[in-house]
Amino acid sequence: MSPALVGGESSKDCSHRDLVARIAFFSPLPPNPSGISDYSAVILPALAARHDVHLYYDRQTPPLRALLPDLKRFPHDEFIWRAQQQPYDLNVYQMGNSLHHAYMHPFVFHHPGLLVLHDLVIHHARGHVLLKNGRQVEYRNELEYCHPGLGRQVGDILAFIPSDFTCYQFPMNKLMVDCSLAAATHTTFGVHEVQAASPGKPVLHIRHPRFTDVPLQPDLLCRYHLEDAWPVLASFGFITAQKRIEACLNATMMLRTRFPRIKYLLVGGHPKHFNPRRLVRKLGIEDVVTMTGRVEEEVFNSLYHAASIVLNLRYPSAREMSGTLLRALGAGCVTLVSEQLHLSDIPADIAVRVPLFDEADAIARIVEDLMADEMKFQDRRRRAREFIENHHRVEQSAADYFAAIDAALEARHRYERPGNVPVHIQPLSEWIRTSLPAGFPDGVIPRWL
Repeated sequence: MSPALVGGESSKDCSHRDLVARIAFFSPLPPNPSGISDYSAVILPALAARHDVHLYYDRQTPPLRALLPDLKRFPHDEFIWRAQQQPYDLNVYQMGNSLHHAYMHPFVFHHPGLLVLHDLVIHHARGHVLLKNGRQVEYRNELEYCHPGLGRQVGDILAFIPSDFTCYQFPMNKLMVDCSLAAATHTTFGVHEVQAASPGKPVLHIRHPRFTDVPLQPDLLCRYHLEDAWPVLASFGFITAQKRIEACLNATMMLRTRFPRIKYLLVGGHPKHFNPRRLVRKLGIEDVVTMTGRVEEEVFNSLYHAASIVLNLRYPSAREMSGTLLRALGAGCVTLVSEQLHLSDIPADIAVRVPLFDEADAIARIVEDLMADEMKFQDRRRRAREFIENHHRVEQSAADYFAAIDAALEARHRYERPGNVPVHIQPLSEWIRTSLPAGFPDGVIPRWL
């Protein structure tokens, strides 16, 4: 057995469903400001009901003490020596396209496990990790491995002239997938894409679990001046340009003539480089738009029930299954999404498609059509709730996880590290030694890593 694997021969039969596997679960966790943090908090109790799960979080952002108190949790840089004392059968990595996940990159390469790709595109985060340390050559080599024949040429440009849009066109996930026992995504589109790039690798579909529905807190209508508003448009999550906020604001301006009591609610924080308030002022709709900033999770979930229509647009996209989309549908919201292939698992009569061209006009037209027939509008709300209840229950997601864990455990015994991985993949022992807290004996880190 390869020494890069976390399990030992004594646990080789753990793929049997009746046996408990020791699992090291790597993920950001609340209060980390990531949708994947909330996701992990939802799915972990179901996984822990069958397996012995230990949480590994970024030492810089520890989870809430009250979160999942029955599960053991450790800083990421304690994994190696803990795994030496008692090996794990499998590592599970919750991977997204943000620096909240950067701490687990070295572990993915050196401890093959189940890689759950929340975003097919991880270029932005992975590229930043390399380029922030001046590792342009390594960045180009890794991009060429992931996108043979074109990656190095693209890297020659992006290493010095960054382009957010171009990064979206080159997912840069193949090296992580090839270094894993198995991979999983939350869309059937993602399964096909990953299988095409890494043939022979087990790639599974895990249904994204729904989030707990929270009834509307009455005081929120007053707090955000929504008592007499109709209709209420809303967008949820971290507010970025990719969520087509400019088009949504322009559509709101067009609709105010037809709906004088319209409100547009933006729920979530925004990055420093993108402040929607400037555009709101330019359009003269300060009285129509309310920006809540970042709010507590209970308030966040509750506000879905204040919305008539949720605008969940996104382009370009990391080709993810949006957690905010599933929350909206689960709350019975009529929801608009951008017309994109990776959302094919959700029928167009459940989430209304908005074309990528002339978005503002399209949004305004669709909203008018939706609000014209109250009976059809309420029927859409009902079918949205039913769709989530039928396809995205936590127990369904857990069943998919158990199948993916079994597949990864089975693949462990035939895994071979790819022979052509870029030579720059840094030995994990050297990387981790610099981050261990004072007092840990040097000998706890094996030299072969």
